[in-house]
Amino acid sequence: MRKLAKGHRYKCYFVSGGGTEYDEGLWEVKTSTEKTLIVEKITDNGIYGTYEKGEKITCRKGNGNPVLDWDDNGFTIYPNQGGTPFVFESYNFRLF
Repeated sequence: MRKLAKGHRYKCYFVSGGGTEYDEGLWEVKTSTEKTLIVEKITDNGIYGTYEKGEKITCRKGNGNPVLDWDDNGFTIYPNQGGTPFVFESYNFRLF
């Protein structure tokens, strides 16, 4: 996994077994090293959110949390060591 910029924001979603896509809101990178990735949810997105605003996901390389890195600056993680993948797409929006 490449090192991600601290503070970079990502839009997150997951796809159910039936193919329905669920919005997981915006997340921000808190820590990114060669061995650890920590992201924190920074928005609340209503009734379908698996995680609440302020919750963090910690993935440790080689410790059962697969992280798939994509060429388009996105990545996919399996926060529960398997099961539902969470897809993160780059989302940096700044007001001038």
